[in-house]
Amino acid sequence: MTVSIEMGVTPHGTSSVVDLEELLATRLLVQGNSGSGKSHLLRRLMEQSAPWVQQVVIDRKGTSYRWLMSSGMW
Repeated sequence: MTVSIEMGVTPHGTSSVVDLEELLATRLLVQGNSGSGKSHLLRRLMEQSAPWVQQVVIDRKGTSYRWLMSSGMW
């Protein structure tokens, strides 16, 4: 079974998807300037992969992922 996570839309209007199995088999580095959307990307990955992947979140500052508690995911 292949699980694809829709991440958004490309400039050409097609869906941009990530193969969850490939992502789990490798590593992911998210790097960018302040305000570039890193937290948004991680949130989208977590929301879309929750049915298939057990997740552990460590938020040192305690601010970025408060939405998890209210979303019912945790």
